[in-house]
Amino acid sequence: MSCSMTAREPADLREDSFKRIVRKRAQNHCVDQTVYPNENPGLSPSSIFNGYSHLLSPFEKIEVKKYGKIYALSMNPETLKAPENAIEKDFFEMGSIYKMKKDEHIGYRYTIDKVIGQGCYGVVGEATDGKTKQKVAIRMVSKLAPRIYRETEMIMYISSIDPDHTFDCVRMLDYNVFRGFHYVVTDLFDTSVKKYIKEHHPNGIALENVAAMGRKILKGLVFLHEHNIVHGDLKPENIMLNLANPNDVKLGDFGLSRFAKPYHDHVQCQSMFYRAPEAFVRGRYNGATDMWSFGCTVAEMVSGKIFLAGDNCDDQFYLMQEVINIPPPVFFDTFYTNYYFFSTLKEAPKHIVITDHGPIVSFIYTKAADHRKIPGATPIGSFFTKTEQKPFNNFILKVFKWMPASRITAKQALDHPFFYSLSACFNQQMSLADGPLFAPKVKRAA
Repeated sequence: MSCSMTAREPADLREDSFKRIVRKRAQNHCVDQTVYPNENPGLSPSSIFNGYSHLLSPFEKIEVKKYGKIYALSMNPETLKAPENAIEKDFFEMGSIYKMKKDEHIGYRYTIDKVIGQGCYGVVGEATDGKTKQKVAIRMVSKLAPRIYRETEMIMYISSIDPDHTFDCVRMLDYNVFRGFHYVVTDLFDTSVKKYIKEHHPNGIALENVAAMGRKILKGLVFLHEHNIVHGDLKPENIMLNLANPNDVKLGDFGLSRFAKPYHDHVQCQSMFYRAPEAFVRGRYNGATDMWSFGCTVAEMVSGKIFLAGDNCDDQFYLMQEVINIPPPVFFDTFYTNYYFFSTLKEAPKHIVITDHGPIVSFIYTKAADHRKIPGATPIGSFFTKTEQKPFNNFILKVFKWMPASRITAKQALDHPFFYSLSACFNQQMSLADGPLFAPKVKRAA
């Protein structure tokens, strides 16, 4: 007896993912349960019809009946012109991206104050929560971005194991669907570390501030790694901070996060400039993968420039060799390199270093682009040479290791002199855990 299986359409998979998320949402795994003073009790749809029907478009007069409580209405005149068949006319769409506009509402609860930005995964706006009166960030996700389900479920899980939000990860306040678009509501932050460097410290942030910010990031990583979670996309753009409250530094964007597995799951993670060596050669991801990204991030914070900026994926891998030399023999034995980055040719091309790795791999030739120096020509120690940078340089050397098992862990990094105590770095008594993030510069004795 034979049986046949019908291939499932992507839409079916998306629907299953959405139903699973809705079930978890019903268990309050992601909805903010904080009771704020002077909360708006909201109005019923019938009350809206009685007093505010002139603020509803023909389409909204039908749509509003689906909502139990109304906390916000649109003040945008263009939205008020939405026809009764607005969805069929793609009135709210621009391709697969929602057309977010100032003064309109999302889900009859959030009023858009301004549009912050738009990318391939959706559009982000700053909004006011009509129920709690709090400022929030709201992201309307592209219909072509299935990673929203993984990110949403991951943040729900993080919220369930950290209900008090004490481990420096961005909170999800709400998640729902509005006019066919999924949206995620999170805490609002002034800026990212990337923008902060670009706008305020193009030549690098003061070391004492890097240490304080880095310690907050490490606490978040320790929490994730203890629960077997790999962030997967750690970089300055995904570290959020508030200028008014400089101790408020959080890890954000869990779109590429996953649980660490004993095997490679064949899903690419990490942005290229912050990608660990094992991610190039089909290695499995774990906490050490995040630590490589963390090293690239803090190095960028100190210098103000991307630490390892290759032209493409191939060049990025060659650049790693220029900085930390050719991989050890165990690297080839552990990972599937497929000779993509390495060759066993007898005749070495230009810019090649020939090394004998013994019986495991003989006569490995390291490929390199024409504009790259030979492996090991620009060691890490040559980047941070100032006297006050020695503790930081010591930490960086412990991060940039070819083998994941050889890298310092997030928990060990918290005890490293650079992060553990500013006094160890600057001969100044100051606690990183309790002190201000943007500490005043300390003049070193001559």
